[in-house]
Amino acid sequence: MVEQLAPDDQVLLIQIVRRRLAEQRRRVLAEEIAEAREAYGRGEVNRGTVANLIPLQKRYVENIDGVYRLTGARVSLDSLVYAFWRGQTAESIAQSFPVLTLEQVYGALTFYLANKSEVDAYLEKGEEEFRALREEVHAQDPMFYQKLADSRRPEA
Repeated sequence: MVEQLAPDDQVLLIQIVRRRLAEQRRRVLAEEIAEAREAYGRGEVNRGTVANLIPLQKRYVENIDGVYRLTGARVSLDSLVYAFWRGQTAESIAQSFPVLTLEQVYGALTFYLANKSEVDAYLEKGEEEFRALREEVHAQDPMFYQKLADSRRPEA
């Protein structure tokens, strides 16, 4: 039936329907606000922060002693993030870590993406500590590491 109307009339009809839907949404919202105010007046509304009012969400990552690990597992967040950076999917990461469920992998990757700057700084700090430790160890016995490097070179 709408298709039989002229294009201008179709546009006008759509505008009328949109206006009525918006008015209906406003009425429903006003009713919900009035109900909430009444419930608040009766003392039936809890007060608190959003974190207190929303049911606890699952935590997939925890920071224990400065190390990010997946909750309930001994797998570091670093391992998953590096795999993610290499282009692995959540499914392939889950296959690489049989102790993790796909849900845990997605949860950890979501945590990483939601806290990217913080986790990236944590990873960079870890890489700097590793480089410093490697240089310190090499400085303690440079001859050993020179021999090791020489043994890796192909003989001509």
